Amino acid sequence: MDDGSQDSFEAVLAALRAAGRVGPGTTVRRLSGGVSSFIAVVDEEGGPGAWVAKAARQRLDVQAEWIADPRRAHREGIILQALGRSLGPVRVPEVYRTHDAPPILELEWIGPPAVSWKAELLAGRADLAVVEALAEGMAVLHELPVPPGLAGPDGTDPEGAALFDSLRLDPYYRQVAADRPEHAAALAALIADCTDARPARLVHGDFTPKNVLVTGGPPVLLDWEVIHAGDPAFDLGMLSAHLVLKACLLPAAWPAARTLARAYRGPADPARAVRHAGAIMLARLWGKSRVEYLTAEPARAAAAAIGARALHDGCGSLTELLDDRPREVL
Repeated sequence: MDDGSQDSFEAVLAALRAAGRVGPGTTVRRLSGGVSSFIAVVDEEGGPGAWVAKAARQRLDVQAEWIADPRRAHREGIILQALGRSLGPVRVPEVYRTHDAPPILELEWIGPPAVSWKAELLAGRADLAVVEALAEGMAVLHELPVPPGLAGPDGTDPEGAALFDSLRLDPYYRQVAADRPEHAAALAALIADCTDARPARLVHGDFTPKNVLVTGGPPVLLDWEVIHAGDPAFDLGMLSAHLVLKACLLPAAWPAARTLARAYRGPADPARAVRHAGAIMLARLWGKSRVEYLTAEPARAAAAAIGARALHDGCGSLTELLDDRPREVL
């Protein structure tokens, strides 16, 4: 996947065939919704069971131009192998095999009855036990040492920093700053504070409801391709932002946001987490990757108001932010 012609699902299938992983007796079912990766369920006739093939896209599947290094799949494999399926009360998928060229992961398939937590939230089902488990798992991640392969002996992670910039800071924060100049100075300050945060800790980088499966047991956290050593407040802000965005549409989601604010006990700076939450809310309204469910103007206006206050007004904690939300989303 060094160029656009190779950045396709067909190229992934061809590589798996060449490696002997897909043959005449194999069923391949492509999964929808992969903005940043090509994902398929592979079931070998007479094999031990289904597994997932995942290959990072070079050009992400959004309307705007968005390019990122597909070798991030290797980093995802490193962290999943280091975690060994467990992150405190949260599960992560097992890695079965990795391919170098193009970078492809063979992962554990976690199918039905597991369901998307995002779908559950949008259906009005906000299980607070899931939120508590995710808050604890997030804190566990933020306290773990950076595994070999993700950072050098000095603890720095320049590759991860570049990846984080291309997948988050640029398409989220700088894109909003370019389109909404009233937020540009605050976003530039947040980028600087986030980049300079020390000590650098493990950050998932995409801690969102769409990447969580609800199983009836421990929730499963997917999609680790933005893993890096950086600012843990980004993860807390990211998940908070998504819960608040959903609460602007479905007020029953407010308890989930409050539970996260109460239950997280990790090292993330609480005030910076609020600023990240606000920036990410604005980015999901006006950045390169926008939420699809906030279409009504009152809900969008409420989300924009909360996001702007969180980014600009210096709230000391997520609880403080949630205690003073716009009347239209009470």
